[in-house]
Amino acid sequence: MEGRTAGMECGRKAGRYLGRCSSVAWVPKGDGAFVVAHADGNLYVYEKTKDGAADPSFPAAKDQTQFSVAHARTSKTNPIARWHICQGSINSIAFSNDGVHMAAVGRDGYLRVFDYLKEQLICGGKSYYGALLCCAWSGDGKYILTGGEDDLVQVWSMEDRKVVAWGEGHNSWVSGVAFDPYWSPPNSDDSGENVVYRFGSVGQIKILCISILFKSLMSSSLSEVSPSPFLLDEANVLAISLLFSNPDPLGVLLRWVWG
Repeated sequence: MEGRTAGMECGRKAGRYLGRCSSVAWVPKGDGAFVVAHADGNLYVYEKTKDGAADPSFPAAKDQTQFSVAHARTSKTNPIARWHICQGSINSIAFSNDGVHMAAVGRDGYLRVFDYLKEQLICGGKSYYGALLCCAWSGDGKYILTGGEDDLVQVWSMEDRKVVAWGEGHNSWVSGVAFDPYWSPPNSDDSGENVVYRFGSVGQIKILCISILFKSLMSSSLSEVSPSPFLLDEANVLAISLLFSNPDPLGVLLRWVWG
């Protein structure tokens, strides 16, 4: 309860002094650390066991167009660090399962991938058109899904540092993407039970797509993913979460958040 109270307090103070929050994510294996992204292009790092500062202050970023990290003058209160990532809004952030890498997508249409532990920007890329709204990691940390205002789902390879596949099927902005966490990723030699990745995506106007991504296709040229679209009854789909009653890949349940 004490940790929860401290976290709620630092959250209230963050909202009061740091502006509108746009995304939040816990750091895997981070011992209670979490990050909060804001509409001004800044991301702040918190630890749930620490109180919020009365008036958190960081030195101004020297160049608003460049990535930079600033640490708080004291480590006793939250937030403990500020990452200046971009000039516009950060729309979504996501961590790889091992907590090493963090992906961020923003209003400027860029995907940025960071080494979170080393506090370094390591790669990135731009959407076909418009802002990127959502992102998600594959369970093995090899691929990142992004979706946005170009109505496309893009698959980015960490090894190749580029888009290796893209999917159509949406007729509106893609507002949520998620890999199936119980669908075992392929082995490097394709000897495992599965040689494909499975993921879901939702658009803001009634479309849910479940896609199968073959690893063999991604090893050649840029590939197009053929999704299975479903027409939904509700009008505005804002997010997607894949839920499972057991690790059986056939036992997938889908939950949507409506607006």
